[in-house]
Amino acid sequence: ARAGRLEWITESLPGVPDNNVSWLDMQDWKRQNGVFQGIAGYSDFNVAMTQRSGEPELLSVRYTSAGYFELLGVRPLLGRTFTAAEHGRHGTPAAVVAYSYWRQRFGGAASALGRLLELDNKAWTVVGVMPPGYGRITHTQLWLPFEQAAGKSYFVQRQFSWSMYAVARLQPGVTFRQADAELTAISRRLERRYPSTTGGLAVMTPLARHVAGDLRPALLLLATAVLLLLLVACANIASRGNWETP
Repeated sequence: ARAGRLEWITESLPGVPDNNVSWLDMQDWKRQNGVFQGIAGYSDFNVAMTQRSGEPELLSVRYTSAGYFELLGVRPLLGRTFTAAEHGRHGTPAAVVAYSYWRQRFGGAASALGRLLELDNKAWTVVGVMPPGYGRITHTQLWLPFEQAAGKSYFVQRQFSWSMYAVARLQPGVTFRQADAELTAISRRLERRYPSTTGGLAVMTPLARHVAGDLRPALLLLATAVLLLLLVACANIASRGNWETP
């Protein structure tokens, strides 16, 4: 929803642009800013499903922090997303599944809600199914609460990263330039306060630009292929016209 108001946030260290985000830095951004409606983190991993029946399966999982789905404005097709309690360090293990995986694994049955998935020898209860196409770009099959998966050190050591990035939604009326300036100011304050442990300087990029940047090579290749196909078709038409000329 209103994707043009979404920003992608990384941290930058000397020689390491677009570095992962520190959990503690992100909490300070959330507390100290006046330009965002919300900030949430996510982290992508491959996780082994260790069901008792059948061969082990490697799944693409996105771990999300509290408020992630609400921030994006995405509602599940079935069931729900995570509760605040499930985002606790010792919350009930809950999972949200992609539409394609729901069809593949559960045959598209509503009875999938409440079923268990055993991931890395831990049982997670399916609580929701996302709409068709959601998660396709990142090939995500499952979403799990970040707070239950990351190690304890991530939440107490500012410099420790668990491959997390952040997304934020701008407040109504706030421009990218204003938000970027405030986020940079907060980040500089954190650098001065925690000179040896801060995750780095916060860097903000429009989410649409970040996604398009990832897709640009594929789109360029597709456009080139279409152009070549058009040229071949034109050449064939011209050649046929020459043969049919009396």
